[in-house]
Amino acid sequence: MCSLIVALLLTAGTQAHAQQRVVSGQVLDAAGHPVAGATVGHLATEVTTDEEGRFSLAIPKAPTDIVVVADTFETMIATVGRGQSQLDVRLTVATNEAGEVIRILGRDPELLAETKPTRYEMGPALIRRVPGAGNDALKSIQTMPGVGRVPYGMGGLVLRGNSPRDSNVYLDGIEVPLLYHFGGLASFYPSTTLKSLELLGGGYSAEFGRALGGLVTVESRSPQQDHWRVTPEMSMIDLSLQADGPVKNGGVSVGLRRSIIDAVLPALGTSSEITTAPRYYDGQLRYDTPLWTGANLSARVFGSDDEIGLLYGERMDRRFTYGAQFARVGVQFEQETDTGVFRLAPWLGTDDFQMESVDQKMLSKNNPYGGRSSYHRRFSLGVVAGGIDLSGGDFEVKSTTIATGQFDVVERKKRYLNAGAWLLAKIRLWDGRANLSPGVRVEHYSLSEEYVVDPRLVVSHEVSDALVVRESLGIFHQPPAISDSLWGNEDLESSYSIQTALGAEYRLSPYWSAAATGFYSDLRNLAIDDPSAPQGALSNLTTSKLGALSSTREFMAKQFGTFSKLVNEGSGRNVGAEVMLKYIGRHGFAWLSYTGSRAERKRALAPEEGWTRFVLDQPHVLTVIGSTSWGSWQFGARARYSSGSAFTPILGGTSGPGGTVPIYGEEYSERHPDFYQLDLRIDHVWHRSWGSVNAFLDIQNITKRTNIEGRLYDDDYESFEETEGLPLFPAFGVSYIPGE
Repeated sequence: MCSLIVALLLTAGTQAHAQQRVVSGQVLDAAGHPVAGATVGHLATEVTTDEEGRFSLAIPKAPTDIVVVADTFETMIATVGRGQSQLDVRLTVATNEAGEVIRILGRDPELLAETKPTRYEMGPALIRRVPGAGNDALKSIQTMPGVGRVPYGMGGLVLRGNSPRDSNVYLDGIEVPLLYHFGGLASFYPSTTLKSLELLGGGYSAEFGRALGGLVTVESRSPQQDHWRVTPEMSMIDLSLQADGPVKNGGVSVGLRRSIIDAVLPALGTSSEITTAPRYYDGQLRYDTPLWTGANLSARVFGSDDEIGLLYGERMDRRFTYGAQFARVGVQFEQETDTGVFRLAPWLGTDDFQMESVDQKMLSKNNPYGGRSSYHRRFSLGVVAGGIDLSGGDFEVKSTTIATGQFDVVERKKRYLNAGAWLLAKIRLWDGRANLSPGVRVEHYSLSEEYVVDPRLVVSHEVSDALVVRESLGIFHQPPAISDSLWGNEDLESSYSIQTALGAEYRLSPYWSAAATGFYSDLRNLAIDDPSAPQGALSNLTTSKLGALSSTREFMAKQFGTFSKLVNEGSGRNVGAEVMLKYIGRHGFAWLSYTGSRAERKRALAPEEGWTRFVLDQPHVLTVIGSTSWGSWQFGARARYSSGSAFTPILGGTSGPGGTVPIYGEEYSERHPDFYQLDLRIDHVWHRSWGSVNAFLDIQNITKRTNIEGRLYDDDYESFEETEGLPLFPAFGVSYIPGE
């Protein structure tokens, strides 16, 4: 209500009061559903929408601004023209993309922003139009503070200096192994079925665990149940079809997508090194049905299938292929009462990953399963909650290596189970001027036979109506990866980080806001390469042959491990600051996102070696985005800059048992040139009685800048060629949104 009053006061000087008229209309969400209980106001007059989202409001006859406010939606200011008596308003969902993980529970007090660390809000309808994101809402989160640029466009998230392997991804509470299709061109989940998204750089609540770094939580929306709608979309990247509607006793939503980038890239004249361009499929199915008063049941199935192939080597006679398939099926039961909410959500799945080079073939299979249960209880000062969280699986890996003309086959199987229990509270003090969120998580890891305890705390202070200051402190454990334990050390222990952050949010005006956060993570007991062990079987692949892309195995480690024996002798530190300045107006949006950080690692038992750069260390990452509308047109641009990727130089080669082996320089002592990219986007919408058609042109790297991502060495390691990043890439697409 405060935001409504402020916005109304800002419009006060521009209105005429002498003559009145009545404007009527309907408030809808982005999907066309009515929004009941929204407040529509002008100056001191306000009304509330009914169950169908309808309202009637007396306003001056002159052109007038009205303000629409609704819970979980962005505040909107709409202009009513002279003589206009009808106005329909569509609201954008306010989605948290960074901050603590908090489940959305209807009217619970924990919806209040005061209980969360500093966060960066963006609605799905807005982030789908971010230039350079290819109409993919989940790709837009790569422009947020605290998110590093991923080398070579590979899939994954680098959050506050942590490896992608140290962050977890959840869809409707179900853990998934990948957020992006290989190549990073699209996420595994289409934007058309997205309800909400949170990007959690750190400091998340005790409800989630088993990650040193950050968390991404995605929630799918419920099927629309009034009538059937079919929404097709076609672009130069992929083809998709989404449909939902009513069935007996509930609603169904289904989505299918297939990439066509494998047909587009050859037409654009890209490198012949790519033999199989990134090709992917994904699909989703969700069914919702009410059971009894306050009780609902939903079931979902989703999956993804990826494949890519590359040629490398001095004569381009060597091949590298990668394939990834996963599927998940789960159900969720929810019972809401006047005092609280109970949830139960079991799931199971299958993972299948393959990787093959000229001298190595890897197969990784997993049959994971898990489940979450929780109860949130309201009380006078806030919410208290607790729950149980399980995840396990049957894991199998097979490695076939060609060494000195002979095959060396390693095949191992193992089962694992991680079990956790958590308890937290959200407490409002002094009428919300101070807020506490203490929590604790206790877990058992079967692989290392450990019990761990993680206490966490978030404190916030509402200094004024415009300024909120937040602090967080906590411990975050991560169990040993079963894929790592299969490479020579089955006695690995968990790693953990001690995270702290201090942040502030300031509302400059109804349109402008600013946020800044300083963070520090102390990482301990990290699993690092055993210096006394021989180099891993794929060291030639992960370090030299693919162009000093030393970060390659960081993106494959969850599926295959690190290809070498590990020991818990590592420590690390991530320190930095992230800043966001954001504008959301009636006719456009803009933001500036900057992260300055340092990520370093060292061997705990060799302190004399000192700190070295982490392979994913990026001191500076800057993104500037702007977009404005002109009638039915939308024009936008994105400029990106980041420090070049770190790598270990190769100084030459020497004779070894299997041929020439590289001589390495100081670890991660050099960087590739800094990265620059400019992207443009144009949208045009045609509104008709039968629906809307949106055409967009999204051009990445419009300046055709050559960004160096790695090096390809010859067989003797005496010379190399630099590998280039994404060329100029135009993506044209058309989508259809059916009418009501």
